[in-house]
Amino acid sequence: QAAPLNLDLQRDGRVLPTPFHFLDNNRATNVRPKNYSWASLYDNVIDLRKHSFSWRAVGRRFDANQGAIASCLNVVRALSSEGSGRIRHDSNIRRLLDSDTSLRSFFEGESTTLPRFYTDQVQKDLGSFWPALPEGALSHDPNAYLRAHQAQSAPIALRPSPIRNQPLSLQAAKA
Repeated sequence: QAAPLNLDLQRDGRVLPTPFHFLDNNRATNVRPKNYSWASLYDNVIDLRKHSFSWRAVGRRFDANQGAIASCLNVVRALSSEGSGRIRHDSNIRRLLDSDTSLRSFFEGESTTLPRFYTDQVQKDLGSFWPALPEGALSHDPNAYLRAHQAQSAPIALRPSPIRNQPLSLQAAKA
């Protein structure tokens, strides 16, 4: 099951079939933005990350932390893939939004076909284990929770019992 808010997102058609492999707070999202276009969302995320991992911000965190380990870890994070890698990834997605129609269609919820960019990434991440991935492993129904919830809350109607002279019974109404 998912959080109750997820039902609202599914009812609004905003949940995407993004594979779990990418739902790590950095590489993808499975919710279409409500008040932004994808392009402006990624522009804002890139600007925020550039600010967060700028030398000025890293220096302020370094000075604010107590203890050498915490201070040094913040510098390492900024210099590693956590800083520059996120900016590079987001910039690549932003570029693909303009140039790759399959990615754009997937992000807009117009297509459920996973863009080649993502299948290539899973293949790269899995390496020699890629052939062991079962067919269909990268796809799922993003509205499964909504469908299950709707099935559970189906109206119940009174229907006559098929056996004569028996009391009425409760039977779930067929949708």
